[in-house]
Amino acid sequence: MLVESVSIFAIILCIIVIFVRSGHRVAALGVTPLLIVPGVHAAAYGILHGLLGRAVASPWTMLIFADIAAVLVSGVLLHLLAQKIRAGKTRQLYIVLLGGYNVILACAFVYHAIPLMA
Repeated sequence: MLVESVSIFAIILCIIVIFVRSGHRVAALGVTPLLIVPGVHAAAYGILHGLLGRAVASPWTMLIFADIAAVLVSGVLLHLLAQKIRAGKTRQLYIVLLGGYNVILACAFVYHAIPLMA
């Protein structure tokens, strides 16, 4: 799923650039937690294939742990950015939508890595 994660990263990066160029810097900052999961997946994929044969565990197992850690880091960043939103309903919607997206994306990455572990 390397191509997919790089594609998702590139699309979200384009969205951030469009927000910044149109003067919506706060919106661009709010979208940045969406970059973490595909970015970490692509970076971990490259790093782990470079370490192939020298790693303690299976590269696919380590990739799964990297994906789960990325979801945790993005969740913390999401929580910190949500504190700047005043309205309670808007804050909840922001956390649910962006957090849900990151969790679903990480689940897709993990789901595709599990058969490769065997």
